[in-house]
Amino acid sequence: MKSTIKKEKRTGFISLIFILLFFISFAITSYFAWESHVKFKETLVNQWNQQLESTLEISSINLTNYFTKFSQNLEYLTHDTTVQRWAYTGEMSNCNRIDCPLGNLYNLHKNETDALLLLDSAGSIIERYPEPEMAKIICGHCASKPSLDKTNVDRNVQISEVFINKSGDPAITISYPLFFKSHFAGAIRWMVKISNISKQFIAPVKVGIAGYMFVLDNKGNIISHPNDKLIGKSVKYILDSISKIEGNSHNIEHISETKLFFDSINQPAPEGSGKYIDFAYDKYSIAAYKKIEIGNYQWTLIVSMPYSEISSPVRNNALTTFGLAGAVLLIIFIIGIAFFNVQKKKTKLEVETKYLSELAQTAEELKTERSMRLTAMIDGQENERQRISREIHDGLGQYLLAMKVKLENEINKRKNENTDSLKELKSFFINTIEEVKRISDNLIPVILDEFGISTALKNLCEEFARDNKIKIEFVSFGVPSDLNNKIQTYIYRMAQEGLSNIIKHSNSKEANVQLLGNSDQVNLIIQDDGSGFSVKDTIKGNGLNNMKERAAILNGTVDILSNPGEGTTIAIKIPLK
Repeated sequence: MKSTIKKEKRTGFISLIFILLFFISFAITSYFAWESHVKFKETLVNQWNQQLESTLEISSINLTNYFTKFSQNLEYLTHDTTVQRWAYTGEMSNCNRIDCPLGNLYNLHKNETDALLLLDSAGSIIERYPEPEMAKIICGHCASKPSLDKTNVDRNVQISEVFINKSGDPAITISYPLFFKSHFAGAIRWMVKISNISKQFIAPVKVGIAGYMFVLDNKGNIISHPNDKLIGKSVKYILDSISKIEGNSHNIEHISETKLFFDSINQPAPEGSGKYIDFAYDKYSIAAYKKIEIGNYQWTLIVSMPYSEISSPVRNNALTTFGLAGAVLLIIFIIGIAFFNVQKKKTKLEVETKYLSELAQTAEELKTERSMRLTAMIDGQENERQRISREIHDGLGQYLLAMKVKLENEINKRKNENTDSLKELKSFFINTIEEVKRISDNLIPVILDEFGISTALKNLCEEFARDNKIKIEFVSFGVPSDLNNKIQTYIYRMAQEGLSNIIKHSNSKEANVQLLGNSDQVNLIIQDDGSGFSVKDTIKGNGLNNMKERAAILNGTVDILSNPGEGTTIAIKIPLK
């Protein structure tokens, strides 16, 4: 009897232990399932926020480049003395509309802009491309709007704020003053509808399934939006519209987040993110914004995406996670040996985790060692280039110059004699000196140390264009002036590799090199219209590999976009912080 009671007590004790272990397992499993769910949600939200910010960054660069390009086009045309005279005199009798600097510039960019105007000093239109219908009947010499800022006589570009043109469309102007013999003569002006800019840079932006971008001007009015009915509406109109739906399909928290998001746009911060009720489609959404300077005015780019595109995967993940947790608990309860299995699995997991950790540490050490060796090798190559360049310049170069001077003295002494052979020898020496100088500059370009990376790359592009009969356009914008020598040298070498690949492999007629930067990063973009290649195929040769290795040393990235017959774009991003 006592034995039975003892066994029952033991059985009860074991049962109690089992029940305690089950509830402990339940609590632990539920906790980890919830933690996994929360981390999944945070990770997903962070990933989408990063994509929104990346989309804004790319769009802001594209818009800035657009205005920079057209400002530079106008600036170039203002140096044409014929155009200066036309603006000053108000006469273009000697200009053929088919073959005219203004017409040629407009025809080159007519798909990107709406009109090109030549204005006199009073702001009246002298010439317009394209010529408007009925213009000669209605208004042969009417004034252009917005009016010309005559106070801007310091030869700076003028970008107007957004206005409503005669067609009722939001538009802007890009103007550059003209001077004739130091007298203010007028201006050249691009007319661009916002819808044209939106078609090129805003409308194509897609994030997720239903995400999109819209733009506010400096007054908080919508100037670009997929829903045309909202263009011209203000942020105040947006908030009023949201207030009207309060208490219907959205809760107070969502409405509060919406007001907070738009209030943050009015703050000085150049960028930010948040959540709001999409007033166009009545959907709770996540959004990010970035402010950019367009002339003297500020535009705000906003990109948003329905929150349902995040909540749906999160919901599915929660069902999967908690379903698996329930299944695990059920299995533990049925088999009755949860504690032992958990301990066994835990031990195994710890061993595997330690092994994987050690493996990952070893791999990271190997990667670090390879990076250090690669850095040392490339830096050693640059140092060797410097040494050889100095020896050529200080040694061989000086000897050649001395021999050239001595040869010139000998020619001067024999003025009455036939010195053709000496002159031919002199010419040979001059060519030899130039070739030695070219070799020395290729080893270490002096212009890089003296004038910086922008001037050095511009000179490099001009040399490649001249030597290889190819048109190369170079643009530099926003590059910090305090880049260290190593970064400048690496960027210069990567540009050399990129241009060399274009000459050797692309068969292109035109190329474009852009050096763009800010305080956080520098971007080098190399484009050509050549034969292209399949990025998925194995790339033979060391050119692209060298570029990737140099970028990796600077913690940068190299992205290649190319297809056969569609040209190639190489985008190199170097962080500065």
